[in-house]
Amino acid sequence: NLLVAGRCLSATSEAAGAVRVMPPVMAMGQAAGTAAALCVKTGKTPRTLDVTTLVATLKEQKAFLDNYADIITQLVAPTTLFASSSIAHCALESGWGKSNMGSANNYFGFKATSSWKGKVASRTTYEYINGVKTKFVGTGKDYSSYAAAIADGAHKQTIFRAYDGFRQSCEDYVRLLTTSSRYASAVKVTTSPKDQIYAILKAGDATKSADKYSESIASVIRQHDLTKYDKKKV
Repeated sequence: NLLVAGRCLSATSEAAGAVRVMPPVMAMGQAAGTAAALCVKTGKTPRTLDVTTLVATLKEQKAFLDNYADIITQLVAPTTLFASSSIAHCALESGWGKSNMGSANNYFGFKATSSWKGKVASRTTYEYINGVKTKFVGTGKDYSSYAAAIADGAHKQTIFRAYDGFRQSCEDYVRLLTTSSRYASAVKVTTSPKDQIYAILKAGDATKSADKYSESIASVIRQHDLTKYDKKKV
């Protein structure tokens, strides 16, 4: 039940000479970390984890970064936001692009309120109410407005912002964080990507523990070397 990565691999001397250098070792580390996360999620041991599931997950993560990382980097470039933590945040909130609420194209899980002027979607969600994890069942429908969703009987906790596509979702993320007084102090935290996203989560009253969630985001940043996108931003 132990996952290891690096020069401790079992291989012939010829193979070891080729894979003991940094790029293959980093790839092994990514695979080991992803396998550990899948084991936690599925309740399986490393020995019983389906390798095809691991390979598919690694491919999905690469596809997400190939398709979306540069777009996020471009959008945060004029701001104080770190590209690395923004990319990791999007990856986790959207399940690496798979949980974008379908036609809602909501990649950051932003809720809608009566002040939201755009489209919305009602989706089933879990929220912590007074420390208790509570399920709210959405209608599964898309609406032209928040008022239309409420009129159709959608619970306010199930109403999310809806967008035309990925870029619009990211534009709203950047706009919200950089223009809302709620996040004004948080976005000025530039000591590190983890410090900034922690401040953002705390300011937003994240239902997930800000400590644990910021560490999860930092783990994704390390695993996928996302700080390289911070360098692209400069």
